[in-house]
Amino acid sequence: MMKEDTKSTIKDLCGLIISFATALMLIVSVVLRFFVKKEDWQGLGIDDTLATVIQVALVVASVVAGWYAKDSWRKAKDKWSAWYKSYKMRRIPEINWGNDGFAYMTVESRFKDNFNKSGLKFNIDDIKPRPKDQYSYFADKKVLDENMLKTIFPQENETSVRKISPREDYCANYKEYMSKMLAPYKEKKQSYLFSKAPFIFAEHYYFYSILYYMRDNTNRDPWKETKKNQYRSLEKRIENLANEKDLGEILKSCVNSNSTDLSQNQQNIDSYTENTLVIDHIEKFKAFVKGNNLLRKNVHIIVDNCGIELISDMILGLYMLEQLGINELYLHFNILPIFVSDVIKSDVEDAMELIAGDGKDENRNEIVRKYRKYREEGRIIETADVFWNMPIPFKNAPEAIMHDVFNAASTGLVIFKGDLNYRRLVEDRQWKINELLEDRIKYIKNPVLVLRSLKSNVLLGVDCETSSQKDEAYPSWKTTGDFGIIQFVDGK
Repeated sequence: MMKEDTKSTIKDLCGLIISFATALMLIVSVVLRFFVKKEDWQGLGIDDTLATVIQVALVVASVVAGWYAKDSWRKAKDKWSAWYKSYKMRRIPEINWGNDGFAYMTVESRFKDNFNKSGLKFNIDDIKPRPKDQYSYFADKKVLDENMLKTIFPQENETSVRKISPREDYCANYKEYMSKMLAPYKEKKQSYLFSKAPFIFAEHYYFYSILYYMRDNTNRDPWKETKKNQYRSLEKRIENLANEKDLGEILKSCVNSNSTDLSQNQQNIDSYTENTLVIDHIEKFKAFVKGNNLLRKNVHIIVDNCGIELISDMILGLYMLEQLGINELYLHFNILPIFVSDVIKSDVEDAMELIAGDGKDENRNEIVRKYRKYREEGRIIETADVFWNMPIPFKNAPEAIMHDVFNAASTGLVIFKGDLNYRRLVEDRQWKINELLEDRIKYIKNPVLVLRSLKSNVLLGVDCETSSQKDEAYPSWKTTGDFGIIQFVDGK
């Protein structure tokens, strides 16, 4: 493999040299044709016929060489373009916890709330000096290195039920990525990590550490009980949603239910938050589907939270299968339950139990029957990948996801759910709020629909006047979960 890469590099370098020589020959031929006088040729002992032959030979040689090296020239141009874009991107700072309201709140309070919610217990009696509580020990201890990452993932042929992580080989990608990200912060305090590292990585690392410490739990999902506790308030909401027939209202439900986030907006669990839409592309999206643009196409939903939000996603998918004529619905789940509410495959059965309820409502029973039917027929595909757990921008997705999900010819629409997926969609940076979303997601050629309740500061596509009005009336409007967006980019 190394030899092939070296050969390819040498070939590209030779092609590039030929490309520059080509350009030089063209310049020389133009100079000879228009700036060198007949007398000058004669002074060199070259008659008119030979001068013409030299000029024609230079042009032919440059054309032939240019044709041979055209791919190398294109690659050089692409590399220059990529470098320039990267340079411009570096000028837009990444978010860290000291410069962003949501990130600061996370480090100051959200981490501790979720530590307590996890039920994590360990013995601190022998620790010197003894911390005031378990969280203080956890937050102040030295940053764990890649040995933690090796331990959390089962080894080959591992059979212990005490491990919460899956055994799929591609989890090695997570270990490798997290190890590289940890390298600059070894032997540093976690408080240093949280303040200096890119926030999206520190956030993942913190919750991932909880999984590590709870790996001796026989339950693969340490948040299972926490998830179940939210279900007590869902009955009326499920009943209303099961009877909803309007696409716009279903889309709103997908946004409103995104407010129920067990790792952050716990205050919304017992009440239905009717999000005020800051971006409302419902009519734009309806016009798109009315043109049969999804007929016999596949739709991919990158899901976010379990419970009522997952139920809303399932009902939206059923609507698209039955009313919009889509071919297949793909639901993309997380492998690891990192952020409390994260949907993993086992949550689907819980969702269907919630929909069925006591079994007396025929509409709700029919939803469950239809979902199971389409799943058995292979028209609803539930798939999971560790990539959806990673703090990596979607523009750096593996080829399989970039090609088969985002840009496949069979894909008619990609739906991104929730706040974290939005941050990964555009990158977790300090964007100007009036920048266009479509300018930041050009790596996705297919239509994109964002359904999101606002719970962090990253947001594009809002005009400055609207933003200023919201800032004045509701200073924390980007982080409370009371506002939302239905944002559609048609991919043209």
